[in-house]
Amino acid sequence: MEICPHCSHDIEPWEAVCRHCGAELPRRKVRVGQCIREGWQLFTKDAGIYVGYTLMLAASLTIPVINALTPILHAILIAGHYNVALRRLRGLPVTFGDVFIGWQQHFLPLLLTGLVTSVLITIGLILLVIPGLYLFVGYVFAIPFVIDKGLDFWSAMEASRKLVHRRWFNLFWLQLVLGGLSVLGAIPMGWGLLITVPLSMAVNTVAYTKLVQP
Repeated sequence: MEICPHCSHDIEPWEAVCRHCGAELPRRKVRVGQCIREGWQLFTKDAGIYVGYTLMLAASLTIPVINALTPILHAILIAGHYNVALRRLRGLPVTFGDVFIGWQQHFLPLLLTGLVTSVLITIGLILLVIPGLYLFVGYVFAIPFVIDKGLDFWSAMEASRKLVHRRWFNLFWLQLVLGGLSVLGAIPMGWGLLITVPLSMAVNTVAYTKLVQP
């Protein structure tokens, strides 16, 4: 929760207008360079966990059944990266077991979050491209909202979309840079993805916390 600077009532971080006094709320921004720099620092603190888990995921994709289910389970799988980053940023102890939070605590909401966001983004891309691009960026914090705030899938998606909406272009550039890093990571036989994939989650977690923390 945050505090409205005008009336001092509790407000949610994604609100643009205070529901108590109707005043427009200050708009926080995230700086691309700062998020990447802090995300790299965050990644290096638990690099062994990030790379080990990513390698485990990559190995599991060689199993046909798991590979076929990846489009359905992807939100559950990458939730582990976000959970490690969130715990480290909150000053909590981090162990390799933290990567399995998606299976242990939030299976259904993460499953639905992954499915529904994928369907809506795909429909948006097929129809007019721009709506799909808007939602692709807009839902970037849906998974953190599920595991950090315990929201259900639709509430997490809407919280993410509202939070992103007022600084969409700011976060679009961040995702564009992260996408570029992933492309570079894929060039040397794909081994660089062991770093760039979890690094992207760490960077997005930094951006998320800058927007939701009081």
